[in-house]
Amino acid sequence: MNINDKDNLRQWHVAYTAPRAEKKVSDRLSEQGINHYLPLKKTKKQWSDRRKWVEEPLFPSYIFVQVDRKEYFDAINTDGMVCYIRFEGKAAMVREQTMSDIRRIAEAGLMAEMVDEMPRPGTRYSINAGPLKGISGRVVRLKGKTHFVLEVEELGKFLVLPFSAS
Repeated sequence: MNINDKDNLRQWHVAYTAPRAEKKVSDRLSEQGINHYLPLKKTKKQWSDRRKWVEEPLFPSYIFVQVDRKEYFDAINTDGMVCYIRFEGKAAMVREQTMSDIRRIAEAGLMAEMVDEMPRPGTRYSINAGPLKGISGRVVRLKGKTHFVLEVEELGKFLVLPFSAS
């Protein structure tokens, strides 16, 4: 690999957006031709006069961008973007496997919930069948229901997913 190949490597990064600007940022990135992913979940919302299913970001105020060195700055300068998530002074990079897991969770339409801290540690668990086959995490008990917890290390966050024990 020569030095120019490194400049053209596309890496997944996590960017922080302005509050409630995720979908607008996604549209703007699409207009620029920048590869990105905004995982969404369906949620039932209650208003005074009606109830409706709406799509909301799985990770509020976060969007994933896959950029090379040149696009790195183009993406962060998009209106509505705030900054890249950084750990130890470097922009956090997300592994392909993590991106694949997040896509599968979002596409499966599970009622996922993001939490900042790991709930009480439990035993390791790997899903062996269904749309999330191969994803592993820890089993915890919350409010009397069994949940699956997937740590998204690059974000320092956890997804709490309900599942049926079989």
